[in-house]
Amino acid sequence: MTRPDGIKHTHSGFVVTVSDAEWTLRDQAHDACAFLDVHEAELATLSSWPEVEDVRLDFPIEKRDVLAQSEYFPPELVRAAGRAGIGLELSIYLCTEDEE
Repeated sequence: MTRPDGIKHTHSGFVVTVSDAEWTLRDQAHDACAFLDVHEAELATLSSWPEVEDVRLDFPIEKRDVLAQSEYFPPELVRAAGRAGIGLELSIYLCTEDEE
């Protein structure tokens, strides 16, 4: 039910699962490319609206036990995200052996 005279939210958002792959960037990036192949035009329209302040793909990965951890975004993903006006975010989580 809509209430045109009701309370107006100043912020909103939504989350879409793009990949069910394990927490490896390679597999998630592959799924994200496939997702963008299908939805790039709609996402580009969404991100072009003046009211939309932030559109991003967030890639959760596990922190490895290394001195320096680097991850690679393949160029096809970067290009497709850029065309759609979408940012890329990398969320690095410290996981314990109990969570594996």
